Amino acid sequence: MRDKSTDRLVLGISSCLLGERVRYDGTDKLQPQLVAGLSRYFTLLPVCPEAGAGLGVPRPPIKLVIEPASQALHAVLVDNPAQQVTEPLTNYIRTCVDTLDGLSGFVFKARSPSCGLHDAVIESGTQQRPGPGLFATALTRRYPELPVADELELAHADRFESFCRRVYQGAGRRFPVSV
Repeated sequence: MRDKSTDRLVLGISSCLLGERVRYDGTDKLQPQLVAGLSRYFTLLPVCPEAGAGLGVPRPPIKLVIEPASQALHAVLVDNPAQQVTEPLTNYIRTCVDTLDGLSGFVFKARSPSCGLHDAVIESGTQQRPGPGLFATALTRRYPELPVADELELAHADRFESFCRRVYQGAGRRFPVSV
């Protein structure tokens, strides 16, 4: 996807990393160095599945839980696991993912139950394991060739440059310079 006004590639990014106060506690996770680096090469498109799903800001924090009987993954409130938010969240995610067709890449918020790429905490009984969040799963399933990373991966200069090169290569373009 290209920004028609600038001909720059469009990179999706978790809204909180851009400094938007969309987290459950009304804060952000601004990554100024990351944003400055990415902004040199891309138009950044903010996405927050939890805020987009109408869960509110601030809102009670959520966690991912595997239901023992069906093995289905659910998003529930941390302080009230009987209260699920799976349906509004997955409905929004399904719609949102459809609108991202043509996106050149995506940068996720690590450890998020929605946006964690590898390290969202998933509870199963008394066990916890890392895994992808709901939005990260949906986006990478729908667009398996889409270059993706999280802010922790991109904190390393060599991985940042490699990611940028993959995004440009995926769009059939040459990365302009060495980072």
